[in-house]
Parts: sequence; C-alpha cells; structure tokens
Amino acid sequence: IPSMQVGGATLKNVVVLIMNDANLKISFGDTTYQINAILGYPAFQAMGVITFTHSSEFEAGKAAYRSEKGIPMYMRRLVPVVNLRVNGVILPFTLDTGAEGTDLSMRYYERFKGSDLAWKQDEDEVAGAGGMIKRTIYEQPLLSLAVGDKIALLKDISITPKKMNSGLDELYGNIGQDFFGKFDSFTFDFSNMTFKVGAPVSP
Repeated sequence: IPSMQVGGATLKNVVVLIMNDANLKISFGDTTYQINAILGYPAFQAMGVITFTHSSEFEAGKAAYRSEKGIPMYMRRLVPVVNLRVNGVILPFTLDTGAEGTDLSMRYYERFKGSDLAWKQDEDEVAGAGGMIKRTIYEQPLLSLAVGDKIALLKDISITPKKMNSGLDELYGNIGQDFFGKFDSFTFDFSNMTFKVGAPVSP
C-alpha cells in the first residue's frame, strides 16, 4: 500500500497480507466477531514508540513517551519478548496484545512442577486438524508477574504440560490482555527496545 493513514501518522509502502474474511472471524460458541485488519510489528516499529491506554486507544511517536522506567525488550522473530519475575525467578515471556489471556508453556510446567503452587488438573479444547481436540492442562490459581517494581496478579492461568508445536514451546508463556489490563497503560518503545507499564488499575 503506497500510503496508509493511521490516526495522525502516514505510513509509506506498507507490505500487507490479504486473507479471506473467514480466516479472521473469531468464534466463541454463540458469539462471533470479525477482525478486519491486524497492524503488525513493521508498522509499529516505524512509529518508534507506541503506548496503549486503558481507554482502548493507542498513541505513537512523541505523544507516546511515558516517564515510567522500562525493562529491556527483545524480538523473537516478529514477537516482543520481555523478562518478568515469576515465582522468585526472572524468565522470558512473549507479549501478545491480541491474546485474550495468558498461557504458560511446557517449559514453565517442567520448571515448576515440583513446586507447591496449588495447581489443579483440568481439560480444555483447542482447534486442531480434524476439529476440536481435548487436552489435559493445569491451572495455577494465582500468578504474580512483575515488571520491575510493578506487579500484576492473574487468576486461574492455564499451563500446558506438553509441546504445542508452536511458538509457545520456546519460552515460558505468552502474556495476554489479562496482564495488560492490570495497568492504566503499557508502552512498546522500539527505538530504545524497552517495555514499560503505567500505574496499576484498581480492582
């Protein structure tokens, strides 16, 4: 696309993938919603700094700078990765603003299966070849994730005890909206490669 307007920004020569609408239609039982477009890493990188606010808006460029101290951010291919403190140790997690919830990986399971974290065994269903597949998972009733001196407490987080043959296998988990929603803002700074969160939101 030679020129694309995103708010007050004009992006030039944007490379896009065009898919059938059905591939971006999300179904939750009786409820469905259509994703019309996904703005990816190359576009955000061009903007430099991006801050998402609790009012479901985002700011970019100079307007997005925040005074909060950030932590180092890395890229695993096109996915941001940060080190968060969990269960007394610092481990790498991917950040996914498109994920509704946080999921913990087989590596997390192997690392902490001998710890007393009050896990509960459960089952869930995931889409796979041939339809829905039932799998055994574990749930951690309370998960504390720290970004520097700021902490998010998440409830009933699923843990996958087996390989998923996906990016989730490589690190300790994928951080979703249940984490981001704990703060009044969060910022990806691709200029300085840092990630920062704003003030905690009251329960």
